Amino acid sequence: MTLELYRVLHVLGLALLMISTGVALASPKDAPHKASMIFHGVGLLLLLVAGFGMLSRLGLSAPNDWQSWIWAKIGAWVFAAVLPVLVRRGVIPRPLGWIVALAIAGFAAYAGITKLA
Repeated sequence: MTLELYRVLHVLGLALLMISTGVALASPKDAPHKASMIFHGVGLLLLLVAGFGMLSRLGLSAPNDWQSWIWAKIGAWVFAAVLPVLVRRGVIPRPLGWIVALAIAGFAAYAGITKLA
C-alpha cells in the first residue's frame, strides 16, 4: 500500500476513535456502550496498523530506529485506548475526560507533524 493510503486510514482511525470516545463520554454511566466500544477498538486498530504501515514506508520499522516522536505517539495511543474506561470508572472526571481526549489528539497530531523537532 502507498504512504498516502496509510495516511487516509490513519485519519479515518482517528475519526472513529474520537467519535466513539465522545459517545462514551456523553452517555450516562449505566447506559450500554457496546457499539461505541466496538468503534473505539476498530479506530485503535486502524490507527495502529496504518501508523506502523507508515513507519515501514518511511524506513523506520525497527524499534531501535525509533525516534522520540514515535514513542510519544505510542504513549498517546495507549492513553487514548484506556481513557473511556478511566472515565466510566470515575478515575478521571467526565468533564476532564473531554479535555484530556482533545489534548491527546492534539499532542499526537503535533508529534506526528513536527516529529517533535
